[in-house]
Amino acid sequence: MSEQAPDSSRQQISAYLRSAWLGHGQLRPRGSVLFGILALAIASLIYSVSLSVLSWPPIAFVGWGLLLLTGLVGWLGLRSLWRAVRRLGLRGLLIRAGVAFVVATVLIAMLVPSDKKGIAHILGSMGSVLSWVGERLDATWTTLLNAPGEMAFIVSGRRPPLRVPSVEWEGNVPPTPITMELLSQPPGGPAPEATSQAAVPTPPDSLSEPGQLSVGITARVAKTNGSNLRIRSKPSPQAAIVARLAEGTRVTILEGPAEYEGLVWWKVRTEAVEGWCAADFLVPAE
Repeated sequence: MSEQAPDSSRQQISAYLRSAWLGHGQLRPRGSVLFGILALAIASLIYSVSLSVLSWPPIAFVGWGLLLLTGLVGWLGLRSLWRAVRRLGLRGLLIRAGVAFVVATVLIAMLVPSDKKGIAHILGSMGSVLSWVGERLDATWTTLLNAPGEMAFIVSGRRPPLRVPSVEWEGNVPPTPITMELLSQPPGGPAPEATSQAAVPTPPDSLSEPGQLSVGITARVAKTNGSNLRIRSKPSPQAAIVARLAEGTRVTILEGPAEYEGLVWWKVRTEAVEGWCAADFLVPAE
């Protein structure tokens, strides 16, 4: 009995692998394939509509219903495709995929002209087909990955903070909004100067030396010994930390200098964050 059990297990595994490779031998799974592709296309369309409807509170319940319908139609499409794959087997699937690839390559080579000739033109057509398939798969995968975030945004109205190279958000705080005001010039006089929302003391002239840091120039983070520079909401060591900038990050100086508690501060801006930092860790960009 004990000697027959391993043989039986090996036979079952061999039969399963053979079935997966050759399929069940049932012909014409074409209807299942067409139904599966059509169902997935409809599910994608319903999903897009549901996101738009969910963003309108008066009929948000309709959006949730459409979202449930998306899951149902998508499940039916995937089940139909899975049944077709089981009927075809891995061998049949590879053969049909190869035939479809060859047909698509020939059509692209015949219909899409290029500056290449002969084999080079055919290879270029093959690359175009592979690129198109890769883009479709990437778009589908990206949509699936972004679906939970889109749902969370609709429910809470908030998105995760933007991830920017060399910028580390403090406490998962979103970027500081950057606003611009258009100041019209009044008749008979110059345009008024823009004022900052943060009330900072007027610095003495000795803080701004010629050839050093000044408003409008580009500077970079330096002298941090490999640590990140803290960007704060106000020119104070006790102010909230908005973000941390890696050494070497380039910034634009917006305001300053301002002296507070023995430190000189500059208001700076990167592509995604704006705040105050200590002048000791800024040098003019080369």
